[in-house]
Amino acid sequence: MKTLSSGHPGCKSGIDCSLSRFVLNSTLSLMLVATNAAVMIAATPTLTFDSPSALSAEGVPINLGSHASPRLVDWNGDGALDLLLAGGDGYIWLFRQGGPANSTDFLAGTRVTASGSPIRVGTGYTGCCLADMDGDGRSDLVAAGNDNRVRYFSNIETLSSPAFGSSVVIRGNRGPFVLPDTVGGRIDVADWDGDGLWDLITGDFNGYLTWYRNTGTTSSPVFGAMGLPFKRSGSTLQEPYNTHPRIFDFNQDGVPSHWSAAYDAYWSSGAGAGFDRHWLRDNLKFCIEAPQEAFATLSNQYFTSSDAMLQLAAVRWHKGITSCINQFLLFADVYSMGTNQTFFYRVDTIGCVTRTVVELQRDARGHICGLTTASTHYDLLLDAEGNVLDIQQRGNAD
Repeated sequence: MKTLSSGHPGCKSGIDCSLSRFVLNSTLSLMLVATNAAVMIAATPTLTFDSPSALSAEGVPINLGSHASPRLVDWNGDGALDLLLAGGDGYIWLFRQGGPANSTDFLAGTRVTASGSPIRVGTGYTGCCLADMDGDGRSDLVAAGNDNRVRYFSNIETLSSPAFGSSVVIRGNRGPFVLPDTVGGRIDVADWDGDGLWDLITGDFNGYLTWYRNTGTTSSPVFGAMGLPFKRSGSTLQEPYNTHPRIFDFNQDGVPSHWSAAYDAYWSSGAGAGFDRHWLRDNLKFCIEAPQEAFATLSNQYFTSSDAMLQLAAVRWHKGITSCINQFLLFADVYSMGTNQTFFYRVDTIGCVTRTVVELQRDARGHICGLTTASTHYDLLLDAEGNVLDIQQRGNAD
């Protein structure tokens, strides 16, 4: 069973110290796992990780629908990492570890409550974290939702058995602090400037990251300073859209950083160092604003090597990524011109293009349900709309 570990030296009591990033589809998949600072397995960060592993509760994959926002926290101070999960409907869930060791299989989830009632922060995008916002030494629950307010629920019990009272809406210079509409629940808190006060770090739908300095006190936070955008090399930092910040000490130097540090490190000193990135279309926001570019990217794949695109789509299908095979079939169908043959293309390293005829089979509705390449025959089970439900492959000699 896979284990989870996290933490960093100098991380304040009560704040989520997880060195983990999640990618959310229909289930939660653990993408990054780093070292346990208490054990100090490694002094430098790693940029090499195992394949994703689905998180589950009592053996069932965790699925709260769309827009769930996870983070790992030590909920009761027992040293094990529990899963705190803000749903896309405003509710907040807790999935506890079933024992002292970290596991990807949690106990059944329960809704987090305040004064005996389930906490609900708006009705859409929601984010939450733990931090001692009122200075009493106990971890409070910080939350934000689509009402554009940040509030915390005071821990009225203990560190080992937290329970929360009514919420306190954090103030700005003039009345309640109001987040921009694009932020929703994309938040984290950290003492970014080292003055002993919890500051607010926000992401947003468009990929920007912003720091709001705490101008209040240890017991009464105020986000009164103007928001300052994060910058990289003097330019405003913009990640791919829908950015959820997570603050942690990535390189264990005692200075907090956000997860994009790992992305930068990958290209500057990791496995991506030296790669000519001008060939890489990695700006998702650009493709969303110009959807023809997403189509052009797939077209480039098809013309570079149609056979490799098909093989990769089949591999990804068997790993649970189902969209690639339908993308491939779109191009195969376009270049078939409605016949039972299509063209496969290959561009070699000196720019020579070769074209090969590939035989197709179609179902009663005219959808491609099979094709035969030089080495492999593919049988495709389709639904009524022509979407692939299953793939069977066999060598041509079979």
